[in-house]
Amino acid sequence: EDALLVHKGCFLSLPGSESQVYHQDGLHLNKKVHKPCHAVNVFIPLIDYEMSNGPTEFCLGTHYLGRENFVKEMVYTPCVTAGTPIIFDYRLGHRGLKNVSDVTRPVVYLTYSAVKSGKEFRDEVNFSRKRYKKLGDFVEKKLPRGERLKKRRKVNPAASSQEQNACIGVGSVVVVESRMWPGVNKEGGVGRVTNIHIPEGSEAEGFVKKYDITYVLGGKEEMVEEEYVSLSVDE
Repeated sequence: EDALLVHKGCFLSLPGSESQVYHQDGLHLNKKVHKPCHAVNVFIPLIDYEMSNGPTEFCLGTHYLGRENFVKEMVYTPCVTAGTPIIFDYRLGHRGLKNVSDVTRPVVYLTYSAVKSGKEFRDEVNFSRKRYKKLGDFVEKKLPRGERLKKRRKVNPAASSQEQNACIGVGSVVVVESRMWPGVNKEGGVGRVTNIHIPEGSEAEGFVKKYDITYVLGGKEEMVEEEYVSLSVDE
């Protein structure tokens, strides 16, 4: 079959960036029967991949229908040299690992789609015009603490932030805010609390709780500060 380049660009992993939440770039076009690959990604690192600069981790076999969940034993992280293409099924689960080095990791990505009867697949979710901002204001500025509290109250107006946090315990379903600003790439989402960290001397004014979260769609995050966590409305 013919293949058509449908999406292209470059992404950066800045020094200090945390590991991404495990995800698939695209879901199955048919939810009942496994179909052949309809699109592939090509990642081309512009520097050598090393574990310290946060290469892409893949979960082998997760492109098969019904096998999408993360399985630690199936993880593979190719540490290739600069310019070496990594080609994978658009449905394959993956995530960028944390960058603990002092260099930025740039990667060129290309998405090719199979062409059938003159038609090709295009990702209208990840590449929607509504999702992207004009160059110049693409970096979301971190809101002041007071504004974040106001935003959280809109999620659950029936309770104040303090009341919500007091109700959050191990097992609670919560919403974690997206944190996307220079040096931080954390998507957040809906998850379940697996652990709560309360610092020593918590009777002192101004202490901050931190939570370990397991996300509903896969992936984990540890030590999330309470100001970014709110009780789910459905909880």
